[in-house]
Amino acid sequence: MKITAAGGSAEALVMDVADAADIARALADRDADVVVLNAGVGVLKPLLELTPEEWHRMIDVNVNALFHVCRGWWRAGAATW
Repeated sequence: MKITAAGGSAEALVMDVADAADIARALADRDADVVVLNAGVGVLKPLLELTPEEWHRMIDVNVNALFHVCRGWWRAGAATW
């Protein structure tokens, strides 16, 4: 509300932040000055009970997503900067 009241615009995008191809699709042809990545997952159990799949999912969402979203945003915006 405050963004549009100030004359700006905002858009929420839905994507799987653990999937680089889905991120690229969602960010294609977007003209954004700011990107907010608000995603995170956690598996709350002892380390020795954590499966490799659970560990990789947490790394994909909590770490790799930052790289992929920033990279996709940069590529999408580079043509307009």
